[in-house]
Amino acid sequence: MKHSLRTLSLTILAAATLLPASAALPQPTVAQMGGNNYAYPHLASAPTQTPPPAGYKPFHIEHYGRHGSRYHIGDWHYDYPVNALAKADEAGVLTPLGKELLDSARVYKAQAFRRDGELSDIGALQHQTIGRRIGTNFPEIFETPGTHLDAKSTTVRRCILSMLNEVKELQGLYPHLNVTTDCSEADMYYMNACWGDTAIVARREAAKKTTLKDFKSRYDNDGALYLPKIISDADYARDSVDAPQLASALIQLLQMTQNHSNQDGLGLMQKVFTYDEIRDEWMKHRASWFLDAGNTPMTGGDASLEHAWLLNNFIESADTAVTSAKTSANLRFGHDTIVLPLAILMQLGNHHASYDTLEALDGNWTEYDIIPMAGNVQMVFFRPEGSTSPDDVLVKVMLNEQEMSLPVASVSGPYVKWNDLRAYYKNIVDPYISTHNHK
Repeated sequence: MKHSLRTLSLTILAAATLLPASAALPQPTVAQMGGNNYAYPHLASAPTQTPPPAGYKPFHIEHYGRHGSRYHIGDWHYDYPVNALAKADEAGVLTPLGKELLDSARVYKAQAFRRDGELSDIGALQHQTIGRRIGTNFPEIFETPGTHLDAKSTTVRRCILSMLNEVKELQGLYPHLNVTTDCSEADMYYMNACWGDTAIVARREAAKKTTLKDFKSRYDNDGALYLPKIISDADYARDSVDAPQLASALIQLLQMTQNHSNQDGLGLMQKVFTYDEIRDEWMKHRASWFLDAGNTPMTGGDASLEHAWLLNNFIESADTAVTSAKTSANLRFGHDTIVLPLAILMQLGNHHASYDTLEALDGNWTEYDIIPMAGNVQMVFFRPEGSTSPDDVLVKVMLNEQEMSLPVASVSGPYVKWNDLRAYYKNIVDPYISTHNHK
């Protein structure tokens, strides 16, 4: 049955409010408060996989992954803290801790020279590790000669390199794979569909200009705690330093160091800032991410629908796979701005729950467990050996390799019937796609 976009949005919101209340989330670590700059947490090990029901074997994967750890995007992230601290140093007002901070900031800036937004060494390792685990977790998909692995990337270098690192790892495990790779503007309407829907963008930006602006102002750092630690002259700190701006720049600079093997600024950050100061900065960024993609009346409840094309591409690709006797995998590589709304649109776990205010996010909703560096969605398909009937197919979905609950009835643990999940998702994406043109 067809629904209007507005009716569908209200239906999703209403369903979200019926979810049972979950226990408050634990307080984040200082690394997690990097938000979308949080380094992928599963390198040494990953969450345990639940075995499929007896007789079922994996035969296909649909995947979308964010690029791995990177350098900051924009020279400001390096220039501003270095310039502000250097000016204070010239005035002779830096404390020893301030000088340590300046020295470290200069090192980070030098290492980032001409590497704007580029993949870091840790970023490459993340995708090698994820690729290796995909291959070892689901060998039945890849061990058959002739298995087709199709990989696509957005047109950004860090995404292309992430794709190559992951694909290379799978090829190393299974040299016989039939691999195709592509990176084309022709696919960007679903691979990187950001801010193309003018109605959704208008509601989002309106909320940011009012609700978000007011929320952020309440968490700006006035410098009372951190500035005396790095600047010895109170008059200089008051008259010559933009305390909120410098705090934001320093915290973002130091948090990003977790994404490089030769940088370690988290300890230095905790010398300069208290936990609460770091948390206040994170809360501002979390609120912005929520308004970008979260389910909330503040933005009309349909922000994630902008990415209906991507979920529909998952479905159409899977439709081909489930009627074929061959094993296959479709891997896509892009950005946090896609993984976040995709996870919400797919209603993974409790991430799509609706909140009426930004204050209500506290203890309930975070972005770092959805879009860390190299964050990924894996939809894995299972069937009895020899079957090509869609009726026999089960599927589970993982977010960052963690098995997720889904919006349809479970057959066993995280496994649901593909036909049920497909129908549920089509009821969401079809009304949107039928009334929007991606060209």
